[in-house]
Amino acid sequence: MFGIDTYNMVKDLEQVAHVARKVGELGISKTKVASIAEIGVIDEGKPSDFYSSNYLNTFKNSQSQIAFMCFWLNGTDNSLADSWQVPAPTDSLANDFREFASDSYTLFAGDYEMYTLPGTALM
Repeated sequence: MFGIDTYNMVKDLEQVAHVARKVGELGISKTKVASIAEIGVIDEGKPSDFYSSNYLNTFKNSQSQIAFMCFWLNGTDNSLADSWQVPAPTDSLANDFREFASDSYTLFAGDYEMYTLPGTALM
């Protein structure tokens, strides 16, 4: 896997698309699965269509070859203690994230049973 961690690029979606394309090109050139290993926005005042329009459309239209993307925050700074990279169920962006997640372009771990072959449990 070849990937990059990136944060706080919501204001420049062209930059997000450029980074996604570049990571995809480099990953493919090295025969690796291309990924956005960590992506998130901290305290940016996310628009109401942040996930469905901003991220989803940007990745759909970027021709990026990204096979994996993880919304994540890995930090110990106390100022980030209340930051979420995906909305909590009661957050104002929860429905928008559900729309993002239900799009046929996305695939989440629970969308497909990977650990069972027909008639055989692997785990």
